[in-house]
Amino acid sequence: MILHLRGTVLPDGEPRDLWLLGDRVTFVRPAGAADVVTVADGGFLLPGLVDVHTHPGSGDDAGDLSFDPVLFAEHIAAHREAGTTALRFPGLLGEVPAALREAPDAPRMITAGRWLAWAGLSRTAAFHTVTDDLVASAVAEARAHDGWCKLMGDWDFEAAPVPYELLRAVVEGVHAAGGRVAVHCQSAEGVLGAARAGVDSVEHGMGMPQECVALMAAHGTAYVPTLTAFA
Repeated sequence: MILHLRGTVLPDGEPRDLWLLGDRVTFVRPAGAADVVTVADGGFLLPGLVDVHTHPGSGDDAGDLSFDPVLFAEHIAAHREAGTTALRFPGLLGEVPAALREAPDAPRMITAGRWLAWAGLSRTAAFHTVTDDLVASAVAEARAHDGWCKLMGDWDFEAAPVPYELLRAVVEGVHAAGGRVAVHCQSAEGVLGAARAGVDSVEHGMGMPQECVALMAAHGTAYVPTLTAFA
């Protein structure tokens, strides 16, 4: 079945027709489509919301990012009810239940696996997965989790971040495997190293120096500021 909608599409403000093919949207009527049902004619049509940095399944304690499958399902339902149609999990200690991921009313989910921490980084966070071979671990997580892996680029402000050479090796290894690298950074030195290494996304980046902007633009690096997480 193909669903047809007509209404004023925001934010452009133009009346348009669109068709839903599963979870895909097209503005061109599908050729030879006979089984079409019009579900909306009039009103406003707003694209779904996207949450690009969330850790569902964790409790209210900011330091507790453990995984509770029941709580995970509750959080996913809350996202859906709020109109969120796509979720990105850059760090998750559990696996998304297959039944929930495949449910027709569930948002699209993209996970980056566990928080990978270099063995030389501060080990104060229980949810870090400490590894001596960051490159191999990152490639494995990217292959197992929707093409993304998540690294801790720094953690404590007084501790040295992951060395640039190691970050660059991770980026090259993951990119060669067809994946992408998300990096948690807080300090100026940490963000600068990640930007120079050509990571695919900088998460948080509160201490970002101005010189990072041009580096990130050149590499096509996305910036995910998550301002309210630290407000």
